[in-house]
Amino acid sequence: MGGLAGLALALLAVPAGTTQDSLTDLETRAGQAFDKRDCVSASSLYQGALEIARALEDWPKAAFFLRRIGICAFRSGDIEAAFNEYTAGAAAAEKAGDRELLRENLHGLATALRHQGRLTEALATAQRAVEIARACGHPDHLMFELSELGNLYGDGGDGVRAQRAYEEMLALSRASHKQLYEGGALENLANLYGALGQPEIGIRYLRQVMAMAAHGTHDDMGRWYANLGELEKAAGRPAEAQAADETALRYMDHPETWRNRLTLLYNIAQLDLDQGKLPAARAVLEHSLDGLPAGRDPALEAHVKALWANVLLKLGQPREARQRAEQALESARAAESPGALVAALAAVGNVYESTGQTEAAGKALEEALTLIERLRNAAPGDPTALATMFQEGYSVYQLQVARLIREGHAETALIEAEKSKARVLNDLLLRGHLDERSVMSEDELQRERALSAKVARLAADRAQSQDAINDLELFRRQLYGRHPELGLQRADFAPTGPAEWRQLLPGPHSALLEYFQLSDGLALFVVREDGVRVVCLDLPPGALAAETGRFRQQLASRDLDYAVMARALYRKLLAPAEKQLAGTTRWVLSPDGPLWEFPFQALIDGQGKHVLETRSIGYTPSLTALWAIRQRHAHEGGAPLRLLAMGDPSGPVGPLPEAGEEVRAITRLYPAGQTMVLTGPEARQDLFRRYAPRAAVIHIATHADLNPANPMYSMLHLSPGKDAADPGPLAAGEILRIPLRADLAVLSACETGRGKSKPGEQLQGMGWALTGAGAAASVISQWKVDSAATARLMVAFHQSLLRPLPPAEALRAAALNVMNSAGRRNPFYWAAFVVLGDGFR
Repeated sequence: MGGLAGLALALLAVPAGTTQDSLTDLETRAGQAFDKRDCVSASSLYQGALEIARALEDWPKAAFFLRRIGICAFRSGDIEAAFNEYTAGAAAAEKAGDRELLRENLHGLATALRHQGRLTEALATAQRAVEIARACGHPDHLMFELSELGNLYGDGGDGVRAQRAYEEMLALSRASHKQLYEGGALENLANLYGALGQPEIGIRYLRQVMAMAAHGTHDDMGRWYANLGELEKAAGRPAEAQAADETALRYMDHPETWRNRLTLLYNIAQLDLDQGKLPAARAVLEHSLDGLPAGRDPALEAHVKALWANVLLKLGQPREARQRAEQALESARAAESPGALVAALAAVGNVYESTGQTEAAGKALEEALTLIERLRNAAPGDPTALATMFQEGYSVYQLQVARLIREGHAETALIEAEKSKARVLNDLLLRGHLDERSVMSEDELQRERALSAKVARLAADRAQSQDAINDLELFRRQLYGRHPELGLQRADFAPTGPAEWRQLLPGPHSALLEYFQLSDGLALFVVREDGVRVVCLDLPPGALAAETGRFRQQLASRDLDYAVMARALYRKLLAPAEKQLAGTTRWVLSPDGPLWEFPFQALIDGQGKHVLETRSIGYTPSLTALWAIRQRHAHEGGAPLRLLAMGDPSGPVGPLPEAGEEVRAITRLYPAGQTMVLTGPEARQDLFRRYAPRAAVIHIATHADLNPANPMYSMLHLSPGKDAADPGPLAAGEILRIPLRADLAVLSACETGRGKSKPGEQLQGMGWALTGAGAAASVISQWKVDSAATARLMVAFHQSLLRPLPPAEALRAAALNVMNSAGRRNPFYWAAFVVLGDGFR
């Protein structure tokens, strides 16, 4: 007789007191070694104690010892052993009928499953642990399990459920005054908000954690600084991110911090890659997996190896890149992390395409894109955060579009490009209207009004307003967690194709022009009645952003030498497609990236003419968005109010007498009894909210304040209301929440066409908000305008509208009117305004 049975018999022959003494002694010594993190000694001693406990059929002790052995195995990096010990520990706890020990072993088991990449099993195990913790009624244990459950939801891309778990953990911690768990909940939420595209809120939470635990443990400090580095990078501050990463690395010197250290090294390498430091990125990645046993965390390994493959490919090492990419895919398939699988498939597709394996590349990229769409459909519905969910996937669309162009499939490439453009805006257009207030309680409505009013009051103070913005964004993020019915319906999205494109062409001499930013250049698609053609432009993203920014600044500052760059940029952006555009006089233009702030109308062609002198131009977020706008307005009845005109509001920003005269002059053009004009103290936000949903044409002449960091909080200045809840300024994000049905909305103010462009989304700001709120077309400005020239342009614009002309042609006529007036040939006076949306309707 051998094995465990023989050992058990021998032990039973020992006098009971001696056995119990041995058990107590072993447990004490094992606990001391465990507390010192001496995993080898602790594991060996606990094994001895376990054999005695099993012989005595002391199942509570056995469950406890198995859990401790599992922890030792996990700390040592042996995930398979940890899984086995926790599984046995859960079985022993069930024999003992001890729910707390069962919960503890299930927690360890869920963690082991997570690191093995078995996410579905891990999630089911964690849910069971939460149920036991709820039944036992111990708040500490429930908070502990909610943290793990939230992490697992996050790994699976379910941000809504992750947020609910963390918010419940935070509420419990505060109710029971448990600062340790409060810090854990805040840290989890910080990371979640970073992933949801709100890094400033994440940084705020993380700073709270660091202040609460100013003297955190060595491991805590490393983790906090690593998370801070990732949040700073997401906020667009690479120098601060690098400093935080370097600090974090100094703390991560314990063997059991391997996962945090590997994540940190991945982030450092990604930052190096973003800054073009390829050798540095490769060196970090080569060092990252040193001494790490394969299979310890397949999802994380997949991310690391996928990044490694991309770096090697950029360094001109395709064979090594292929090896790393295929290893990444193998690890990702072993895991159940959709994010890891997307990263690995993108790397494989990129490597295969570069080595001529086009069919295999196409299959990998198609699978990645299917996963991206699935993740996006499961994402939280807040439109200010949704765009971030698409940024990671945007690079996959870039790879796919570039591949299809190289293979000569221009039409299919444009369809794929359309899938990646203006997706959040399309969600809003398909859904009809963003109506968060319909589900709010009275307390929530009052809280939102107070937070919105605070943002408006502090708009002029960037430092204070950022804190107020964070408070409001946090409230809205939590609102979507409490009210899942607010989630946007995204499953019905389908890109337009050739049949719709032909219907969007505004007449026989017209073309649709769609720019699409590739990783190393720019594609220009030209759609005409006879089909789709594509021209590739050698304009890397960095160079394009610098040149277009300089040109816009030249025009905004009335630089007399603008013509040199106007000709040069025409040669780069439009001349290569002159053959495809021959004979066209109407352009519907969909920019991408930095081109969203670029005044195409001011370029000068080979004959010395400004583009606007020979063409009418309308801008659209995407061809699919234009189709959605047209379909939406085709089913709407006429608005009861022909014109709502507001201008020269009272308030702290100073009077605008030209604006008051502008709106009065425009009002005189429209039939009496069909207009509403509000100037001075009457140009209030509450009146705008009342009348704007009833107006066919909206015209606002006022000051505007661009917030480049948070463009949805750029402000239109209106008159203060009758109470503190309406201080006057109206944010772009508030416009988005007003149900408009207007054929046209005109913002006769400075820089209302500027904002921030995100991958997979149009420029977010005033124009984005007007389109999302329901305006078929809007007129917005790209720089600070001259008030006298603007007043003349706007009156001429409305005169042309009433001829009638479509908005894009009416704006061209008005711009030519200003251009041909004395002293106003410079584009500063006439080229600032553009038509966004359905400009030829």
